[in-house]
Amino acid sequence: MTSNGDEGRELTTHAGGELFARHEASDYNDAERRFSGFIQLKLEELLRGDLNCLPMLRVYHQDRNRLGTVDPPWGLTPGSMRLPVVEKMVTRALLFLQTGLPGGPLTQDTDDGHLVERQLFGTRFPHIVIERIDSYEAASGTAVATEWIIRRFQNQHAETRMLRALDLTNLGFELLRVFR
Repeated sequence: MTSNGDEGRELTTHAGGELFARHEASDYNDAERRFSGFIQLKLEELLRGDLNCLPMLRVYHQDRNRLGTVDPPWGLTPGSMRLPVVEKMVTRALLFLQTGLPGGPLTQDTDDGHLVERQLFGTRFPHIVIERIDSYEAASGTAVATEWIIRRFQNQHAETRMLRALDLTNLGFELLRVFR
């Protein structure tokens, strides 16, 4: 079968949304391409069980020109990447994991003049959670930063191979949707 394009081609988009939708190439520079591969590698390590904690993103509410992410690989300087591109990349990784359901109960504590609230969010992987940490100035309640950390909690009584197989299966269905 030959075709000179997409004329007449209709891919089903039910329940797949962006999985089957036409996608334009992302406008990444060389450093951003390397960083996107690094993020995907870290997610795969987490899902395989080779990594238990992955600090993904920190947003500084009082400085819109500052962003914290997972440490980039050697030879890649944060200044070589555009802030909005990196934020979108890392946010998509978090969206890939999350279920969209409400988070668990808030815990609140104080630390060095800051009010700190923590909340766990379930993911589509039963042994992985996203921890959201919000920091506020204790005196005024002004938001200082929000951080998202992916944590893997392994149930020692569960069959590890089965959990890894489930993770990799889910990863296979979702990776194309997230990192295009």
